[in-house]
Amino acid sequence: MWSVTGIKLVRVAAVFTTVLLTSGNAAFAQTKTYEGDIIKVDRNAMTFTVKGTTPGETMEMAFKVDRDSQLVIDGERRLLGELETGDHVIVGYGTSGATHIAKRAERVRTAAPEMTFSGNVVAVDTKAHTFTVKNDAGGKVQEMMFHVSSGERLYIGGEPVLLGQLQKGDSVTVGYESMNEMHRAKHVKKSA
Repeated sequence: MWSVTGIKLVRVAAVFTTVLLTSGNAAFAQTKTYEGDIIKVDRNAMTFTVKGTTPGETMEMAFKVDRDSQLVIDGERRLLGELETGDHVIVGYGTSGATHIAKRAERVRTAAPEMTFSGNVVAVDTKAHTFTVKNDAGGKVQEMMFHVSSGERLYIGGEPVLLGQLQKGDSVTVGYESMNEMHRAKHVKKSA
């Protein structure tokens, strides 16, 4: 049997619990979004860092991943370890103190598919933000110039590098996108 006092205590406990739950999630009441390219994934700290790609914005922002975070790649939910440097993402996040907590991060497909080109670096022009790779496979010589946007990082073996760190003679495979006759380098894999 329930007494009137027992019912009142249950109601007070329910209200108190609701207040605690609501105040605990108050920081997440409003989801913000941030778009950019992943520049670092730290599996141990359960974080990833994104450099903004909105015109005029060069800020980098780190996001904490928790058990409620949804990481989506090609429409499927994935693990933090499956995100890669260079991935373009849109992050929905909340804040808890000074920490940005990812609610949802989705890798965005670009309009142009990524392609690859292998060969040897024959020129690096840091002022023009370009490098050129020559390939003479199969008796046919091909040369491609790749553009690296100012302030953008290249990734070699998952590590960010500056354009000037490429050298003539380096044997590389370049992952790139082509838009309007321009080849934009996304990442570079150096051969041993």
